[in-house]
Amino acid sequence: MNGVASGSRLRAVARSVARLIIWAAVVIVSLLLLSALFTLSGQMPGQTFRKSPVETFTAIAIMALSTLAIILYASRSQPGRHSWIAVHAGVIALGILMLSWLPQWSGLIVAAAFVPFVFVPYTLSARAQRHSIAGRPRRAALCWRVASWLHPSRLMRFYAAVLDAHALGSLDAEIARYAALRRTARPEELAILECCSATAREDWAGAIAHSGGASNAKWIEIHALGELGRIDDMVGTFAAALSRTRDPNLRITRLHVLAFAGRVDAVRALLRSDLRFLEADRKAYWSVVAANAAGIADEAARRALADCARASREDAFRRAALRQLSVTVPRAAVVLSANSQAWIADIERSLLGARR
Repeated sequence: MNGVASGSRLRAVARSVARLIIWAAVVIVSLLLLSALFTLSGQMPGQTFRKSPVETFTAIAIMALSTLAIILYASRSQPGRHSWIAVHAGVIALGILMLSWLPQWSGLIVAAAFVPFVFVPYTLSARAQRHSIAGRPRRAALCWRVASWLHPSRLMRFYAAVLDAHALGSLDAEIARYAALRRTARPEELAILECCSATAREDWAGAIAHSGGASNAKWIEIHALGELGRIDDMVGTFAAALSRTRDPNLRITRLHVLAFAGRVDAVRALLRSDLRFLEADRKAYWSVVAANAAGIADEAARRALADCARASREDAFRRAALRQLSVTVPRAAVVLSANSQAWIADIERSLLGARR
């Protein structure tokens, strides 16, 4: 136990040092850039600068973006919004000061603050979500970790730790990491950790029970309902979530709904279009799920999934793949209620409309 605790402390110190180095590098590079600009211009702070229309426009445009972002964050009950509001407010304050003190370089200076502290972490977190959906957990964890260094809010650091746990590959190690994170988690974070832990253990009833207390976890509930064979409940929950939440994970949840409902052609269309960036193993997996739900044998997809399962380093994926491959087909297809059929038809029509 002492060795584990010492290792955890060392990792925490290493992460703190890495964050310090990143921030120090950003500050040093910014100072060097400003010094070079002043040298090239032959002017130093305190001298009178002529206003540049380009610089003024750039500074005002970035400030307008930050103002819009603050309005959007303030209008939503989104976790972690306060830290982003603070960053955007800092960008606006910097812009006001630079327009007064250094108008000749105001646009460049405001952009130098906006890019590393707003644009880069936002872009990296979006890339992390895409990698996670695609089945690239290590890339997802790396992108979010770097984003959390540039925007070190508690929520960003928490999700970085969750993605790090998911990227471990070993189920036992992943579940143990979630248990370690629970010791210092807040109630909202605790619900997310319980959902992640239950999903890793394939405790689908537990995942549903805990998903209500976690933000942006509706996709976990929808997935769990599909795994339990409660297809009508899954479709109804998905339909309600579309009108009430802005969860970015609903993009992948549409695939879950179609696959568990046995819509083989729609799944293939989605994997060829909106979700074409998914890794081959994920495509094979959801193709087999759809075929099993439809009661048919997709031999090509089953062979591809078997090959992917043998080559995978993820315990969770191998276990899920073997479970789907063990399903005996042909068999009776999933039966849907009239309401569920109507919703599925709407999704399929939207897919066909998007392809035209």
